[in-house]
Amino acid sequence: MNILNGENLNILSFMNNNELINVIESPTRTCWKYNNGINETNKSETLIDVVLHNGNLVEQAKVVNCPFSDHDFIVVNIKMVKPQEAHKTIKCRNLNNKNLEIVNDLLDKINFNRLANSDDINKKWGLIKSEIVKVLDEVGPIKTVRLRNKNIFPWFDDELLYARYCRDSNYKNLVKTGNY
Repeated sequence: MNILNGENLNILSFMNNNELINVIESPTRTCWKYNNGINETNKSETLIDVVLHNGNLVEQAKVVNCPFSDHDFIVVNIKMVKPQEAHKTIKCRNLNNKNLEIVNDLLDKINFNRLANSDDINKKWGLIKSEIVKVLDEVGPIKTVRLRNKNIFPWFDDELLYARYCRDSNYKNLVKTGNY
């Protein structure tokens, strides 16, 4: 659909109905045809390659001559503002294998029978839970860790970040152990 001649109003009405703007103004296809009858070459110019948008993100648009085709290249400069890097913080404990063994040893030393003196099940659970939390706080206290988000794209959600983390950690383990 050639926008230059205005004969085909379908694309123009589509642009008007959807409040779209075409940023390409010069012809994008130039064709030369030789007419034997009158011994003359005719030049045909059409604007059939368009860039439509509905905002002010396009800073500059240019049509560049293509040496191997009658269709020219379209170059568009888009103004994109990179969002500020957001840091996420999580609370965690360092419970590696060594620390888990220490936790097991300390839990084995606790006399849970003395905690069972009460008849109320909620009190019993509260006492047992507090003893376990004391051991965990002693061996692996809660730390606040700041995570740096390397990719700030709208499609990078928590699930995708976690999948990337799993992929990278599994690869590191594979390289470290050498089990291929």
